[in-house]
Amino acid sequence: MNTAYRITGLDCAACGAKIEKAVQKLPGVSHAVVDFANQRLHLRADDVEQVRNAIQRIDPGVDILSMAAAPARADGQDEAPFRIRRELTIIGVALLIFALHALLEPWLHAAGQVALDYGLAMAAYWLAGVNIYINAFRTFRRGDFFDENVLMVVATAGAVAIHSLSEAVAVMIFFKTGE
Repeated sequence: MNTAYRITGLDCAACGAKIEKAVQKLPGVSHAVVDFANQRLHLRADDVEQVRNAIQRIDPGVDILSMAAAPARADGQDEAPFRIRRELTIIGVALLIFALHALLEPWLHAAGQVALDYGLAMAAYWLAGVNIYINAFRTFRRGDFFDENVLMVVATAGAVAIHSLSEAVAVMIFFKTGE
């Protein structure tokens, strides 16, 4: 019988595919499919703890929870809608700061207000990109240098280095929205 598990901490489809492939190779696992869109692992396995440990070795930030387990939030609500609302709020605030920066950018350049220019842009950039930087660091620490988080950090940091602040912020916000 297949059992569905809720996946927590899974940030990219490629990471889900990597976990799926590794779990399918474990002894005692006859079926393993990661559904990234719904954050689920459909599993038929003799030893779920073995699967959990394998997932932790691949990506320490990812865990699986039984669908029958108690909700993660103290108020009894499912975590997923709360997380989505939080992420949309972060994107909205980053967009507002980015819009303010875009409106003020010509004046900031004319007035020589470099600190304010960078301050506004970096506030939106870090707000949208902090999770991406954290995930890139985790990936880099595992020795995997070419996932989308690492490449996004390299690309946007390069844009900041050449003072293409608006482009760096826009790319980070678009990527965060896609995630």
